[in-house]
Amino acid sequence: MDIRQDQIGTNFSIHEKNEPNVFNMNYLHYHDNYELYILENGQHGYLLDSKFFHVYPQDVIMIPPNALHRSHKASNYKRTCIYFNEGFLREYFTDKTVKELLSCFEKDVISLDKKGFFQIIKIISEIKKNEGVFENYHTAQHLSNILMILTEQRENTKKEPTFYSQEKITPILSYISQNYKDIDNLDQLSAHFYVSKSYLCRTFKKYTGMTIIHYINHVKIQHACEALLHTNDTITNIALSCGFSTSIYFCKIFKKLVGCKPSEYRNSIF
Repeated sequence: MDIRQDQIGTNFSIHEKNEPNVFNMNYLHYHDNYELYILENGQHGYLLDSKFFHVYPQDVIMIPPNALHRSHKASNYKRTCIYFNEGFLREYFTDKTVKELLSCFEKDVISLDKKGFFQIIKIISEIKKNEGVFENYHTAQHLSNILMILTEQRENTKKEPTFYSQEKITPILSYISQNYKDIDNLDQLSAHFYVSKSYLCRTFKKYTGMTIIHYINHVKIQHACEALLHTNDTITNIALSCGFSTSIYFCKIFKKLVGCKPSEYRNSIF
């Protein structure tokens, strides 16, 4: 399983998918755009940074820039993803308005009522009438209407009880997110959560579809990618600051997950 930094490439885009078969995204990915993941049919697990959710029709997953995410055990589902960057909103709205519109991303998942859901589906249909010419004021206005609906309904909570898997996995994801630099082995995690290593590994793999070591490495490599992009630190310093014991091991894991050497990645960006 690899890690991808997706290049959306536009200020605004819409992507729809209708999948009748079982689908497991075989990689974690992130991008520098905001994403609205709107589930229309089906249900599945979803990993978003340090949290794990079960999502259902009319749920909207609120994915901020540079957040690792991945769907898991999705089948017979239909979803629409809206991608946009903050600059697109700032072309047409004041700083205060943009801040208010983006406040809905304070929530991870918003469960829409039927009225709000169908309002958003109708707005998406109106946007698509532009025949692919998305980056204009009318699209920005439509997007702002979607974000306002989400803001109005961001306090909506699920009627269903929290799933057992969510209760088990989210604390582990959160701990890794906060302590990834200092985690050297599974003994630390099993001791922290007072469970055996075998139980920890088995449970994590069952509900996320990936091993716990792979996930830890994904988190470390994502932070390394950001450091390569935004700093002039040496590869050795980046490796150590992201929790790798040696730069040699860091380069090996980086090449395995990203598909190129850290130096090649840095050069490709610039």
